[in-house]
Amino acid sequence: MAGSRPRVLVTRAVQQASALADALQQCGFDVLSIPALQIVEPTDRYAALDAVLHKLAEHQWLIFTSANAVEAVSARMKHLGLTMPASLRIASIGAATTRVIEAAGWKVALQPETAIADALAEALLPYAAESKMFFPRAEQGRDTLPLILRRAGAQLTLVPAYRTILPEASVALIQKDSDTIDAVCFTSSSSVLNLAAMLDKAGVCLREDAVLASIGPVTTGTMLQLGLRPQIETSEASVAALVNALARYFKLQ
Repeated sequence: MAGSRPRVLVTRAVQQASALADALQQCGFDVLSIPALQIVEPTDRYAALDAVLHKLAEHQWLIFTSANAVEAVSARMKHLGLTMPASLRIASIGAATTRVIEAAGWKVALQPETAIADALAEALLPYAAESKMFFPRAEQGRDTLPLILRRAGAQLTLVPAYRTILPEASVALIQKDSDTIDAVCFTSSSSVLNLAAMLDKAGVCLREDAVLASIGPVTTGTMLQLGLRPQIETSEASVAALVNALARYFKLQ
């Protein structure tokens, strides 16, 4: 531990790490921020995204499953001089994504109680048949939601809005500090996969006694596939729930 404070590794992208790091520090943790992923433009340099944005009014639903996709769409619409069609309904996977949507000046029409793809798909099923739906997402996104909606009859347009890569600078940092880490916060499947890639490239491992904290069942599923068993899994997919669960585990609250 760093002094008497447990050291927690935060692997979120630089653009997203501050809220989690601040909350952990307020609870008494020492935070080591080493991004396991970096958000960059998609391989096609937004060609597919821009093409759909020009025809956005032809769709009935716009689906967001991450804040990254919201920010990418918002930035491209501003760049292209476009506005959100009034007739378009927006579906959000959860509260954190909804906050970013609302910050962009848009209104959310649908949000499931549980922030996972299966719950969002179920909430959209009554509207799926013959609806034109637009789903901008990560270039390496999972196929669960698209499969469910297409089977239900949705005309789904799926395009990459961004992609995640492994930051080279992070490899050197994890080599130096891997044995000082008491706990790791995993906030997405991408963070799990990219941290595993980063550790592999650095040639180091987490300590055997490091506490692994997962933000929810989808992230946990990815961890288990890689042989990582979390000691903590939140029932609510939010930063606050993750921090509170970790604080209770370390008896800091």
